[in-house]
Amino acid sequence: MYPVIDADYQIRGTSATPYLVSCKENKTIPLEDMLLVELLKNCTGTVSLNNLAKRLKIATEDLKSFLGQFQNVGVIKLLASPQAREVVVSLANSKPWLKEVHLDVTGKCNLAKYCKHCFRGKMLNTYTDRSLEEWLEVVEKLSAFGVYCITISGGEPFLRKDLYTIIKKILAEGMLLNAIFTNGTILNDKVRRVVNLLVGAGIHNSYYISLDGPTAEIHDLNRGKGSFCKTMEFIAWLLRVKQETNAPFEVVVNSQVNIYTYKLLTPWFKMLQNLGVSRWRLTSGRVTGNLLINSHLVPPYNQLFEEYRSFIDFYLQEYREGRITTKINLESFFTSRMLDEKKALTFDESIPICDYKENACSIEPNGDVQFCTSWGGKSFGNVFEQNIKEIWTGAELQMLKQFKIGNISSCKGCELLCFCGGGCRLVAKDLYSKDEYSCLKYKLFASRILPLLRDEGIKFATK
Repeated sequence: MYPVIDADYQIRGTSATPYLVSCKENKTIPLEDMLLVELLKNCTGTVSLNNLAKRLKIATEDLKSFLGQFQNVGVIKLLASPQAREVVVSLANSKPWLKEVHLDVTGKCNLAKYCKHCFRGKMLNTYTDRSLEEWLEVVEKLSAFGVYCITISGGEPFLRKDLYTIIKKILAEGMLLNAIFTNGTILNDKVRRVVNLLVGAGIHNSYYISLDGPTAEIHDLNRGKGSFCKTMEFIAWLLRVKQETNAPFEVVVNSQVNIYTYKLLTPWFKMLQNLGVSRWRLTSGRVTGNLLINSHLVPPYNQLFEEYRSFIDFYLQEYREGRITTKINLESFFTSRMLDEKKALTFDESIPICDYKENACSIEPNGDVQFCTSWGGKSFGNVFEQNIKEIWTGAELQMLKQFKIGNISSCKGCELLCFCGGGCRLVAKDLYSKDEYSCLKYKLFASRILPLLRDEGIKFATK
């Protein structure tokens, strides 16, 4: 028998923290020691089980038993005859691991003049798009640096006529195309070709589609006349593709609650669930970008949280009755996963700010590397001019990535810090001040929503 790593898996990460990763779904298996890495490197389909056991100086049956745990989850296959496969190993010789990159492949957006809440503000349509060749080179360099997940956004990414080629390169490098963010108003042969590529490759990706209201009258106030019909057509088409092909992708509706919609959450959810949407992602937005001059669109928080509480109460009742098919992400404090697992993770002071972005960064349409996709205006380097390792390991960026929640001096001793994690440093405008919006939200969360979740048996803990 000849052990071989399945073609859907690679070894990525850093030399200090290697992982076995899936090329089709967001799944990582930590490799605890380099001996295991060396073992997997030799699972090329050309070395017999007996010879591999001799190399490692262990009994053949012990090796077979050890590999069995990987075989059971589809990572390793035991072939009857030799069949060569190159095991792809992309390990950076520096840490921490840059696991995920958010690529804004264009600064152009067909709805730029309409959206009153866009965090990019006046920056849209001011960039000159970089060439296909430049982006393909960036993708190749990211892969060589051990990057695993790529998210595509913009602007509106489907405005790029060569998006198919960029995504094909991402897949060819063995990286996971995790998500595409779109306003859903463009549906043409080029869009269909991208979706068909990902369906054919069996990728477990998500399409995040912006929808700002349950009716054309409301949605088009923010997105321009006719956009609601186009976006609903896009969602319906994606759902048909998913049903007809049994593809594993998610159709996620991305909504920013505003003064016109915050009292419509339950009927809006029912509409989306009837459509067959996989997940609804709701937020009241950060007061940045265009919202700075359109803050009247943000609902009064006291009233908003009354509506949140009412909607969550409805959702809990439907969940108990087994009638939920559309999952929910409500801000950062209520998700369907909490109900499924009966637990929710909280922060402690040793966790870095934006802990989910500790191993990620954003690349702007002009190549500027930023802390995250929302934190505009501060570049830590440019991928078209510098080496990604030099940028990622730079002292200033890593100082931010490793800055601990407990170091936010204005939040010391706050009993809600374990829930809010100090809020957003972009909104707070520096590392040490309060995010006043987050403070207000989480006080209301503690009084209006937390009791509901605890009554439902959800436990809150740091691990």
